[in-house]
Amino acid sequence: MSLKVLKVTFRSAKSIDELYKMSEASLPKFRALKERGLIQKLYVSNPETEERGGIYIFESQEAVEEYLKGPIYTSIAERFETGDTLRYEIVDCNFTLYPIEK
Repeated sequence: MSLKVLKVTFRSAKSIDELYKMSEASLPKFRALKERGLIQKLYVSNPETEERGGIYIFESQEAVEEYLKGPIYTSIAERFETGDTLRYEIVDCNFTLYPIEK
């Protein structure tokens, strides 16, 4: 299995409280992506740069590409008011400390 890690970052015009509520409300959508290859999603923030985002672990490159073309990712800029700060990076996961269970 060749796992892929997707890192998404952005700055938002929304308050931290608004972002937290939006993220919490999105949990069912991300849980539903398990069937489409999403293994895990971490909600992250960097107080020094004021960036927010997520770290996602996917089963395959195809699953990452499907996510990036889908409605959740393509609506981030508008929903979170990111301006031109939305960025992503895809890297390989060479191995994990603990086995990934399906």
